[in-house]
Amino acid sequence: MSIKKLLIFVGLILLLVGCSTNKVSNNQKIEEPQDENLEYYLSIAPVLEEIYSEEFNFNYKMAVQYIIVEPDLDKGAEFIDRALELYPEHFGLYILLGKFYENLGVLEYSFDSYQEALKMAPDNTEEKYLKDIMFNMILVSSDLDNLWRTKYLLGEATKYKNFFEEYPFLYILKAKNEYYFNEADTALATLDEFTENNEINQGASYLLAKIWQSKGDYVKALFFIDKHIEFYPVVDSYVIRANILHDKQDYEAYMNQLHQIYEMDATNAYALYHLAEESYYQNDFENSHKYFTELIAVPEIDDAYFNFRIAQSNRHLQNLEKAEEYIILADSLYQEYESNFNDIGFNSYDIQVEYAEQEYIKSQFTEAQKHIQPVIDYYLNLDTEEIVDHYSNIGWYYLLASEYDKCIEYSALGLKYEPKSKNALTNTGLSYLHKGDLLEAEKWYSKAISLYPDIRSDKIIINELLVAAHHTGNKKIIEEFLPKFFDPYAKSEE
Repeated sequence: MSIKKLLIFVGLILLLVGCSTNKVSNNQKIEEPQDENLEYYLSIAPVLEEIYSEEFNFNYKMAVQYIIVEPDLDKGAEFIDRALELYPEHFGLYILLGKFYENLGVLEYSFDSYQEALKMAPDNTEEKYLKDIMFNMILVSSDLDNLWRTKYLLGEATKYKNFFEEYPFLYILKAKNEYYFNEADTALATLDEFTENNEINQGASYLLAKIWQSKGDYVKALFFIDKHIEFYPVVDSYVIRANILHDKQDYEAYMNQLHQIYEMDATNAYALYHLAEESYYQNDFENSHKYFTELIAVPEIDDAYFNFRIAQSNRHLQNLEKAEEYIILADSLYQEYESNFNDIGFNSYDIQVEYAEQEYIKSQFTEAQKHIQPVIDYYLNLDTEEIVDHYSNIGWYYLLASEYDKCIEYSALGLKYEPKSKNALTNTGLSYLHKGDLLEAEKWYSKAISLYPDIRSDKIIINELLVAAHHTGNKKIIEEFLPKFFDPYAKSEE
């Protein structure tokens, strides 16, 4: 296929997928003044009348003009196509082809063209041209995320004298490659070499932040990500900063950073997801619902897990119709994309538990038991070592199945391994409430709330405690918690 025909074919494909035919590499390139470009490419293989025809000389020069000097892919394709027909052994043409395909966005063809140029280069070719070809091969390989090939080429590049000193950006690429191969100390040594003769730049500061984060030195990681933000103050940079604060376990700073990202871009998936999750775990179900709802409104993010969380938040807010609507949607999406959720530990049993919890709240105990029994069977079949981590959850599942003695039994096992388990404490209280032992119910709820003040914002649990206190005549609990039932965020007198 001719270059011209290929250009038309690729152009159509890129048009269909919404890409521009003027795509260039994300990597840093060596900039040559435009008035030197023509001279540079002609000097690669001098145009000698006795070797090349006048027609070839013309087409070669025009190909350089329209691929390098003033890019016009249509004209460039026409001239380089003709030049290749006239003299396909000219290795300079394959360097031009590499540039042509790079500008077109067909990077594998670009790499192949540079590789062909390197193979075809005569033995007496000046080293500077060979270095330029190798440099471009490395950049294109990196753009293609071909880590192994890039690593090999970076090794090959050391054959050339002062190669990294002449192309200092390669230090950054080398360190990046080493970081991705979990060679953090080697990457740091490479960046030390870079900073010996170069100032820290955008790429170096980014890598240093990521490397120190991976090594657990969050002070240095924050120093370098702040340096990176000076060069590149965009949302993605602040996302990395939030990640570092999360790993540092600086919760207040982490939340402030998430809110800053959200203010910068209210559709940022990272900020929305983590604000939603943190709100959920703080029993702030209104904000959890808000952020998850905004998250699934972002194009191409309509995830089973996110809809599952919206269902849970609606249930906690006692919006049961909406809770049912979203769990059905989550179930449908999960069945369609089941394999996508293996990495986050989200599975069909989580969905069945949510169905059961909704039915339980509606006092549809038979329906709740139908959903929860397969979940109980699954967990009881786990190995002894695995089941230990799930005793408290199994207690809750038995409660949903209306088997209150079993709930108390497994909650007690959960408390044996985790004496302050919030779930085990509240599950035990609720089981005693169902059994009619209101004093025991009141005792277990009071213990849970004394350990976990955030329970005060959970209307369902506070309602259960108030029911028990009402039947036992405990006015102190009623006076303390009844106002918080209507305003769960009211401050405690404690």
